[in-house]
Amino acid sequence: MKTKARLLAHYQEGLLENELNEFLDDLELNGGEIIDIKYSSAVCLDKNSKSNDGTLELYSVLVIYQIGI
Repeated sequence: MKTKARLLAHYQEGLLENELNEFLDDLELNGGEIIDIKYSSAVCLDKNSKSNDGTLELYSVLVIYQIGI
């Protein structure tokens, strides 16, 4: 089995959740095994942001998995 990593990121938490679920479903169908999942978020300044404080939040998830070759 080969160990791999996949990084997913979105500015909308719901979109990240949808993409993660699709990836995990595909991984399961292909016989992959999840080793670890790490969630993270970061706030950055965005002068074009419509929020009151001019910030934008980025949500990300790192999936480490194994899959046969």
